[in-house]
Amino acid sequence: MMQDCYSNPQHTMNALEEIPQSVLEKLSEVLAELYIPVTEPGCVSALARRIQMDKGVGSGTTQSGDSPNAMTVTPNAAATCTCGACTAGVLSPRLRLKMTALADCITKVMKDATEDFVSYASLQPDLVLHDLPLRFVDTNIRAAGVFKSFYTGYRQMFLEIAWLLRNQPGIVPTEEAVKARLAHGSRRYRVDFKQKYCDFFFAHGGSVRDALQCLLHEARRTSKWPFGDGTFERSIYAYFPPSTPGGDRWSLWENRTHLHQEWEALPSCFNDIAYEGVSGLMGISQSI
Repeated sequence: MMQDCYSNPQHTMNALEEIPQSVLEKLSEVLAELYIPVTEPGCVSALARRIQMDKGVGSGTTQSGDSPNAMTVTPNAAATCTCGACTAGVLSPRLRLKMTALADCITKVMKDATEDFVSYASLQPDLVLHDLPLRFVDTNIRAAGVFKSFYTGYRQMFLEIAWLLRNQPGIVPTEEAVKARLAHGSRRYRVDFKQKYCDFFFAHGGSVRDALQCLLHEARRTSKWPFGDGTFERSIYAYFPPSTPGGDRWSLWENRTHLHQEWEALPSCFNDIAYEGVSGLMGISQSI
C-alpha cells in the first residue's frame, strides 16, 4: 500500500507543485476515473509524467480511437513503476504472479473441457459459445467447427505462457517468445506436450495472441480495482487446504496457500493495474 499523505501532507504538496498547470486538469479526470486519491503522491507523480508525455512533452503519445484529440493513460518504464522491480518497467511482479496463476487455472479448466469433445466431431455450438478461451478465437474458425486437436493445441499455448511467466522473470510473454519455446519443446509440461496438436492449431488459424489476449482479459476482469470484480484478490485470502489432493504441484491455482504467500511477499506497485501498458509489451490489442 502506498504511503498515505494524511500522515505527511508535505509529500502531497511537493507532488502537486511538480505538475505543470496544463496537466492538472487532465490529471484530475484520470484520478477520478481510476479512483486514486490525491493523497497518494507516487500515483499522482507517475500519472502526471505519463500525461505530460501524452501531451507531447516527451515521446510515446497515444490517442484514443474515439476522438483524435483524446488521450489515454498508458504506463511505461519512465512513468509508472513505483516498486523498481517491473519487467521492462511495466509488468509488475504481482501482475506477473496473477497472470501465472490464471494461466494455470485456464489450462486446468480447458483440460476438463476436453471431455466434452466427441471423437472426429467438432464441439457442440452451445459449448463453443460458453467456452471462455474460445471467445478470443476468430469467429470464422469457431464457425467452421472446433475439434479436440485444435483445442488441445490452444491449451498448450497457455501452458507455455505460464512457463515463461513462472520461469523467465526478465521476459514478457509474446507471440515470438512462446513460439521460440515451442520450437525447443516443452520442459515443464512434457507429459502434455504433443507437437501434432500445436501444428494442427496453427494450421487451422490458431494464434498465440488469442491466448495472450484471453489471459490479460481475465487478469483485468478479476482485478480488485479499478477494472474488475476483485475475485482474484478475494480468492487469495479465502481459506484453502495447503494443496489439492491429486493436483498439479506446479499450479499456483491448485495450491492457493502458496499463492497467498507469494503474493504477500511481493511489493505492490502502480503497475499492478497497468493492463494497457502490458498489452503493448505483449503485442496484443489494448481493447480488452
